[in-house]
Amino acid sequence: HIYDIDPAVPGKLEIPSLKISVPLIWTKDIKNFDADLTKGVVHFPGTALPGDIGNAYISGHSSGTVFSKNPYRQIFAKLDQLKDLASVDVTITLKNKKTVTLHYIVQSRKEYKPNDQEQFQNTGESILSLSTCYPVDTTARRLVVKAKLSQASQ
Repeated sequence: HIYDIDPAVPGKLEIPSLKISVPLIWTKDIKNFDADLTKGVVHFPGTALPGDIGNAYISGHSSGTVFSKNPYRQIFAKLDQLKDLASVDVTITLKNKKTVTLHYIVQSRKEYKPNDQEQFQNTGESILSLSTCYPVDTTARRLVVKAKLSQASQ
């Protein structure tokens, strides 16, 4: 890995154009995925880490019942409004306690069936995939917005 991320410290995902600032949870085991989604957005276990070459896959809810206690149940409800060339920033905490902010630029978006493995596909670049259920209030498809790493700052 390029960065020695401390998995005990949540990262932070920021999308200024959508006014989103949310904890990024480093899910260790797929069985904790739903529970971790109540704490923020979630890094899908087994995908590249932010900053590494490959596809760092981040999931967040677009809808949830009004009875849900999850404060993040609609965090990605406006993901379909994220425009090309918009910025997405991921701040990570390293094991040495330093933080690094990775700056990504939105490149594209595509809808997938929930079980379509293509959405996890790696390329030779450092890509951030932001995923949510779509259309809102359904689990019919996944909307995946892909952003490419442009720079890192400490």
